[in-house]
Amino acid sequence: MNLEHALLEVAHEAKGTSELREQVLALLCPALEAEIGFFVTLEGGRELRTLRGLRPGHVAKLDAVWHSVRCDVQPVKEQARRDGAATDRQVLGARLARTRLFREAMAPVGGTETLFVVPTSGARVLGMLAFGRCGGTFSSAAVASAQRLVPALSLACRATGSSHDSLPILTGAELDLLDYLELGWGTRQIAEARGTSFFTVRNQLSALYRRLDVANRAEAIGRRRGAPGTR
Repeated sequence: MNLEHALLEVAHEAKGTSELREQVLALLCPALEAEIGFFVTLEGGRELRTLRGLRPGHVAKLDAVWHSVRCDVQPVKEQARRDGAATDRQVLGARLARTRLFREAMAPVGGTETLFVVPTSGARVLGMLAFGRCGGTFSSAAVASAQRLVPALSLACRATGSSHDSLPILTGAELDLLDYLELGWGTRQIAEARGTSFFTVRNQLSALYRRLDVANRAEAIGRRRGAPGTR
């Protein structure tokens, strides 16, 4: 199972954003060879955070300086939003060692580089993920892998919202199909991911379009995007 498919499975099974954050970090930290993970989601104007690989005492210290750390993170976050993923060393260069981000968040646990990923919905930022390496840097392959995961991560963040009246009640399998359509996957790719035939998926998509009263995948995606928080 590839990481995109695994993320969609996590989103389907998670009961709320707290569980989503925990499971996403548990999945992606090993995949990206990161010792530390941080995932914040934005809900109702609040930041809700989950951290992995940090001692409670260090988390408390980080909370106390979080405003300053956020200021250091901002340019890296903006680069990640534009490119899909970015590392603090790539964006800040030699300035990284002088930031509070490095002194307070990274150096005490041996951190040497942090990879940032920003899931979005259109122009709206849904949250931020940060993955820390200790004693090394992220390979170009790891950064590219993180960039490819942004669409699935964005869907996962959206998937934990409440359902919307403008859409009919869909089954888990139907929502799964919509997820793949939003990722831009073709019928054959979906069939391979789901372990079924091309013709089965084609028939399932036709049935889904009838349920949504749309003519094609573009209209299905458009209708889903017109119903924020659909899941």
